[in-house]
Amino acid sequence: MKRSLFLSAMMLASPAVFAKPFAQITKVTVTKSGTSYDVTIAGRNFGSAPFALPCRACTAPELKFLNNANFRTSEAPDVLSWTDTAIKLSSVSGGAGDSISVVVTNNRLDSVAAAGGNFPGTHPHISRITFSGSGAALKIVVIGTGFGSAPEGVPGSVDIPYFQFLNWRPVNGYSAGYTGQGYTDTLTLNYKFWSDTQIVVDGFGAAYGEDGWTAKPGDPFVITVFETPGITPGQTGPQTSKGGALP
Repeated sequence: MKRSLFLSAMMLASPAVFAKPFAQITKVTVTKSGTSYDVTIAGRNFGSAPFALPCRACTAPELKFLNNANFRTSEAPDVLSWTDTAIKLSSVSGGAGDSISVVVTNNRLDSVAAAGGNFPGTHPHISRITFSGSGAALKIVVIGTGFGSAPEGVPGSVDIPYFQFLNWRPVNGYSAGYTGQGYTDTLTLNYKFWSDTQIVVDGFGAAYGEDGWTAKPGDPFVITVFETPGITPGQTGPQTSKGGALP
């Protein structure tokens, strides 16, 4: 059901404006279950299940669950249930402490929600992310612990495989992700500062994404930080993720 929003006092004489509902992830819960994990994605406006349930080892174009340790969709998670407010998965593979990205698309609303988190285990921790500016001038400040020392090239506009910026938006009813992994596309991030507790990215040093899009207010995002030094290009090692929507 659509929620009706009313304009502020200066606009009370105008007709009510009805806002289009949007998908939102409020919490991702990951619990160990035998040799794999169970996952519950809580939120709102996920829509009805896009396939018959339970769905064993199925492909789900309206659900992306990625293990960020190796940038792949986790192997064949089983979708047990899907309601407008909760999605439950089982048989999700991953390693202790691995960070995750979760993206849910409600193609009937043309809306995407994103979140980040970790499998249970030891890992660095993102406590807060702040944004200012927009587009190619978007500034990102990541606060937390365990990020490690500054990788080579900071400050500067360089390819650094320790920081992943995923920007998602709905395209033709499905979620299209545009990544800032540094070494896989045309995006280069302007790194201004990196310490064990804070990372500052001040704008993009090249066209954003293959089509030149820039990050826009309201876009769902997931940021993943991999601990330095000692990490390999294969992106294995301690990591942490956090997601939400750009202000």
